[in-house]
Order: sequence, then C-alpha cells, then structure tokens
Amino acid sequence: MDIIKNLESALVKHGAEHTASTLGDRTKYIGMSDIAKGAECLRSAVAGKLGIKGENNCLNKQLILQRGHWFEGGLVEALRGNSQPFFEQLEIAAEVDGVPIKGHLDMVFVSADEIHVVEVKSMEAIPNEIYKSYQMQLYAQIGFLEKYFNEPCFSVQNSPHNLTFPEIVEQTFNVKLSSNSTIKGSILAVSMTEAKSFDGFVPDANSTLQAELIAKEIWQNSQEVINGTKTLNDIEYCLKFYQLCDWCEVQNNCPKFTAVKLADDNFDSFIADLEQMKIDKKKLAELIKIKENNLIKFYQNSNLINDWLETANYRFKVSEINGRNNINIKEFCKEVKLIIGESQVENLIKKHTKQGYPYSRLQVSKL
Repeated sequence: MDIIKNLESALVKHGAEHTASTLGDRTKYIGMSDIAKGAECLRSAVAGKLGIKGENNCLNKQLILQRGHWFEGGLVEALRGNSQPFFEQLEIAAEVDGVPIKGHLDMVFVSADEIHVVEVKSMEAIPNEIYKSYQMQLYAQIGFLEKYFNEPCFSVQNSPHNLTFPEIVEQTFNVKLSSNSTIKGSILAVSMTEAKSFDGFVPDANSTLQAELIAKEIWQNSQEVINGTKTLNDIEYCLKFYQLCDWCEVQNNCPKFTAVKLADDNFDSFIADLEQMKIDKKKLAELIKIKENNLIKFYQNSNLINDWLETANYRFKVSEINGRNNINIKEFCKEVKLIIGESQVENLIKKHTKQGYPYSRLQVSKL
C-alpha cells in the first residue's frame, strides 16, 4: 500500500466533504472569502463561483489548505473550556440587489455589552501586517453583522429557521444584549509555533459598501460566463505581484502567466534542484536555530554569568545584547506634523528619500 497516495486522496475527499457539510453549495451564493478573493483578483473569485478547480491534490498543498480547519477545530475545542459563550460558524444570509450573500463566521464571542468576531487564519509564518484580503473578509463579516443585526438573517448549523442576532444570542446562550452593544473584530493568525491577534477592527460603512459592490461584480461576471457573453479570461485579474497566486485554483491558465514553452528539458531539472535547495536551506536554518536555542538554554540554566564553557574542541558562552534602536516613522511623523506642519514634513521626507537600485527578482511557480 502506498500510504502517501492514500493520504493524498483521503485529504482531497475529506476537504470536499467538509466544505459541502459546513458551507453548502458555494456556487449558489457569494461568500465572505469570495469577497476577500475578489478584492485581489476578480477572475479567481469568479472561477470559484463557477466551480472551476485546478489540481491541488498533491500532499503538500492539501496539508496547507486543510490545516486551517484543524487549527480552528482545536482552538474551538480548547476555548470551550472558558466560561465566555461563543458561536462557531455562525451564518449570516442576506440578499443585496438580487445577489445571495452568506457569511460563515469562525467564532463570535458574545456578552451583554460586546460582540467580538474572530476570523482564524493558519499560516506557516506570521507576518507583521495582515493581508489586505483577510482584512476585507473580516470587514465584510462585521459590516454585515451590524447591517442585518435586527433582521432574521442568522442561523447555526442544523438550525430550522433564521433569527435576528439578539434572538439567536438569547435563544442559544440566554444572554440579553444591551441596546448599545459594541461590535469588534480580530484576525487570529496561527502557525505551528506561535499565534498573533490583529485587533482593532470595527464596522465601517465604506468597507461594507465595498464588500457589497465586489459581491455584485463577482455574481454578475459569473452569470455572464454561464450565459456565454464572457469567457473567464475576459475578466479582470491581478496584474501586480501577489504571493497567494501560487494557491489559486486557476492560475495555470491565467493570462497573467502566459508562458513560452522551453524545448530544453534541462531547465526543469535545474529549477527542481533550486527549489529543493531552498527547502533544504529552510530545514537546515530551523535545525540550526533549535541547536542554538538548546545551547543558550543550557548555559542560562547553569547560572553562569559571562564565563566560557569548554568542550574538547570548542568553547562557548551566552551574552545578553541590547536590542536595536528603531524609530517608529509613522508615529514620529505624526508628532513632527504638529510642530512644523504637514506640508513641511512631506517636503522633508521627499528631500531625504532615495530610491534603491533596480534589481532582478526570480519568480518560480509549481505547475
């Protein structure tokens, strides 16, 4: 038995079944993740509505695509141990100018005075700033929650009918919301080794309107492709560099990646070697970090201060180094503007800004 092939096919099947059971037929409505995708690439979002799928059945892609469900399930299980009530996968179903829109909110924590929506995102490495598409998804969720708060648009899985948000909260948790309850949102980014919460999101009328316009655009273009008045390649796509393109279901036939086929097959093995070297380098860097941390912990636990430790062939010690001084340019400029004025600050920034030399960037995508 080939266990890897078995695992690959099982993950593909499990992913399809999980999507169908939790989200239903996604070709019949515009979801919040579709809106997020449409904010970056309309063509990709439309392809999703048409049910067009690429080849994502290799093991590494399936592990990455599905780890989000595993993280979310584990987090939900752990958080149930706390006393604060929350919804898992709360559904908002609304219609905007004939366009069916649904949101499935990962977690919604409720108390009498505050409603807090949490969107969980799994990542290999947590960035300093969260992706704009993820922000759009959360803005759409909290925006629709606010807009349809008192409309019968809310339900949980296997619910017989829709309720208003105050009704479903009271019916589920016996909590009566106050008349001035606040709505907040966070994106919880989780990796195998750390977690970070990007907070401070509140409903914004402009972002809600933008989400509605994107949903309408996705729906209209989908219908035009179905009716034959457009092809998928007639639809606007992301022209700029976007690191999530590699995970797009329809990137192989995207006009952005129109390619000239090379007759020399040696380039394929050359690039394969390069990609494997990058993987090996990353693994080696992780192993080096683990070994360095082991030595640091050993030294720190020995309660020595600035003494060297010797082995047969080496000596080592751990020193505490002060962190680098960094200027928060954004906050610095805010304060300086109050002293000398906004135009003066902008002139100074232009005066002392230098453009770097042009450079070559290699982009490699697996077909």
